[in-house]
Amino acid sequence: MNRIIIFCFIFINLSFVFATEPVLERQPLKIGIISAFPEEYGTLLQQMKNIRSEEKGKRTYHRGKLQGIDTILVASRIGKVAAAVTTTNLILDYNVDFIIFIGVAGAINPSLNVGDIVVANSLIQHDMDARPCCPI
Repeated sequence: MNRIIIFCFIFINLSFVFATEPVLERQPLKIGIISAFPEEYGTLLQQMKNIRSEEKGKRTYHRGKLQGIDTILVASRIGKVAAAVTTTNLILDYNVDFIIFIGVAGAINPSLNVGDIVVANSLIQHDMDARPCCPI
């Protein structure tokens, strides 16, 4: 039986981690939250304060405060290329310190429940055949 689980991927802007200036003297923390579909971040958008929205590259970026933290919510659309483009825009256009990717995913392990967090210890690229360049 397939179960739907929530997944979350966090990207840390390393310039924030290795900043030479003290963290307290920096600009306030800024977080980007990406999902494939707007419905996946809908509850967060409802909790956001002082929302300003803008369209860029067929995506709507919602800027505001979430729990007092500067946050940008955006739906990347489906696929890793769409997610990569959206991640790049969050870094270059919005200068975020962290990016969190949230959403739903299928799983076949019957011990998983809705809301479980799964942390991978290994990953595989499943939709690219690199045999012309590299042996399997």
